[in-house]
Amino acid sequence: MVSLLTDASGWGGFYFTTNHVFNLGVGFAADPHVYGRVWFPCIDTFDDKALYDFFIATDSTKKAFCNGMLLDSLLLPNGKRQWHWKMNHPIPTYLACMAVSGYKTYKQTIAGIPVEIAGQIADSNRIKNTFTHLPDVVNAYVDAYGPYPFDKIGYSLVPFNSGAMEHATQITIGSAFIDGTTTYETLWAHELAHMYWGDMATCKTAEDMWLNEGWASFNEAYMTEKVYGLQAYKDHVSATHKYVLQFSHIDDGSYLTMNNIPHAYTYGTTVYRKGADLAHTLRHYLGDSLFKIGAKYYFNNRAYGNASSADFRDDLTTATGVDMTRFFNDWVFTPGFPHFSIDSVVFVPGGLDHYFVYTRQRSKGNNHIYNMPVDITLSNGVDDTTYTIVIDSATNSFHIATLGVFDHFMLDLNEK
Repeated sequence: MVSLLTDASGWGGFYFTTNHVFNLGVGFAADPHVYGRVWFPCIDTFDDKALYDFFIATDSTKKAFCNGMLLDSLLLPNGKRQWHWKMNHPIPTYLACMAVSGYKTYKQTIAGIPVEIAGQIADSNRIKNTFTHLPDVVNAYVDAYGPYPFDKIGYSLVPFNSGAMEHATQITIGSAFIDGTTTYETLWAHELAHMYWGDMATCKTAEDMWLNEGWASFNEAYMTEKVYGLQAYKDHVSATHKYVLQFSHIDDGSYLTMNNIPHAYTYGTTVYRKGADLAHTLRHYLGDSLFKIGAKYYFNNRAYGNASSADFRDDLTTATGVDMTRFFNDWVFTPGFPHFSIDSVVFVPGGLDHYFVYTRQRSKGNNHIYNMPVDITLSNGVDDTTYTIVIDSATNSFHIATLGVFDHFMLDLNEK
């Protein structure tokens, strides 16, 4: 593979192989990370958005795929073929794309949305079997986030072994990940989630990249729930949470806030994995109904524009009626983590059985006190009773008056 221009990480730029020409619009080590400038003159920032017309001339045996919809394909006097693609929605420079090869187009329609996958003739069965759950995922995203924001869903298969890139309407993805199984379906689902989280509403600056990548990573878990059920979702979230607690501060050099991410860690563990962890927490903080209302308002309000963490906070507050100031102060604008635990329980019998539950809050990576509603479940091995308490101090006490005798007391049993 010969690259016209890549950044120091080798991820991002313009690539030429024997049978493919394609770009990847982000340079992990580039400054700025947006990488439209490797192939056209532009104001290369996250918040400069434009409409696009692409005119790509290829050998007559090749096809070009770009953002948007194909308007025409003209045979030129010199025997070349010119492909005219038009992107009807404004996007930033890093989301503009092209891919050229001897492609065959695989088409279908899902929920009224045209789907075009560009692969080789030999890829037919692999594409069909890899994307077997695409209709489920599309419908789940539309239900949660609103109408699909672009003219089509597209993927271009390329010889790239380090992942995929969320080019708007025409995702560029390594052919190795379209292997005829569901092994890599969280990858194509992650990139499809970007059509909302990043492509429709884009972070204003790289420092707020969790609005793009953290939410796309969360949607790996969300699609897992919609395809495989709640326990599969919980298992995915738990694995992410464990990794974040163990390694985020090591991978990224320290405990970081979700905003103001240093340039070197724009695409690091805090952004991707802690961002996904935080999205899960926010979902359960609001509950699914308000979560969807808030997300849909955010996308409607920021459609084809940009947002900061503060903008996202304010949109959620407006849409849900829940003041999200404290939540964002605790979880977005503060580094590190809280830990909530039951310190002790005192039982006082007589009439209604009275329990006095004492909790403790500790922190790692900060000296901050969180304010958080947490479920507490009382169990006798047969019956469970769950209450919601608000932990807002280093130590709290809660008086729970209830019938029955319980010998197990658990915080956050449902892993919210």
